[in-house]
Amino acid sequence: MPEPARTADTVTVTVNRARHRLCAPVSIAGFLHSAGYSADAVSVSVRGRIVRRADWHDYALTEGLELCAISLKPGAVQSRTPDPWQLGEHELESRLMFAIPENADLTYLAAVTQASGIQSATIKASPETPDVLRDVVDLLLDQGVRILPHTSGCQDARAAVVAARHGGDIVGARWVQLIVTADDAPDAGGLIAAAEQLVEDGFHVYPRILADPDVAADLVAIGCAGLVLEGSPSGSGRGITDLDRFAAVLNRVEVPVILGAGTGTAAHACQAMEMGCAAVASTVVFRAPDQAGAAVALAHAIAAGRAAYLAQQQRRRP
Repeated sequence: MPEPARTADTVTVTVNRARHRLCAPVSIAGFLHSAGYSADAVSVSVRGRIVRRADWHDYALTEGLELCAISLKPGAVQSRTPDPWQLGEHELESRLMFAIPENADLTYLAAVTQASGIQSATIKASPETPDVLRDVVDLLLDQGVRILPHTSGCQDARAAVVAARHGGDIVGARWVQLIVTADDAPDAGGLIAAAEQLVEDGFHVYPRILADPDVAADLVAIGCAGLVLEGSPSGSGRGITDLDRFAAVLNRVEVPVILGAGTGTAAHACQAMEMGCAAVASTVVFRAPDQAGAAVALAHAIAAGRAAYLAQQQRRRP
């Protein structure tokens, strides 16, 4: 049956990818009320930008507008006492870091960021960074999210240093998740050479490495601010496959350690935190049909793992 023609007193908008024909004029507040959303438990974004709740009554929906409305589930579990971790010069309460893939669907990024309460994200930054990635950077910075650029795809120290400097310029901070690979695995020699140069340049450097205690110690001795450990190969979703070597790194160094690859489930994130990681960087959220739900589940798992770690340890990690 053909769709009835739009009349002057109606407006068609797309909400969460579903089309709605509404009586005009209608505001965001009016639509949410008619659709049954609870005004104090929803986040709304238009074109990737959060619309403040105070503006909903005056924000008129116009023909062809696309927006997303995400119900805010209960937020991440918070510690009863302050328990921040250190990322560069910043103390952060949220220990969930979004690892944003280059090809991720970012339609709901603004609302999911607000729903999950994250304070940090890591993205690829290179001299060929496309304009769309710059838009993502602007969106995250607008919401107060600290962005740690990474140098994925660099196969030697020189390329990684160039990419790190470019990433620092984009996000306005001299820090980097340093990635140098050879044969699809972290290249310890390249990482050490690049880290030495970047530390000398004044960067807070977070190299991504395999669970190798000796390499970890060498990088910390150079002056790296923290480490990003691969629990298993990136994208595998297998969690931490060598628990003994992973634990050996955690026991060897006194800097924040982030689980940076291999997280496939919230349980994997919880396990890493219970072992003593400072945070978890994960792409899981961007593979989930319900991104907000996945983000909140990860935040809960991370908080639970941290609580278990603190309950079992005599001393606290950074």
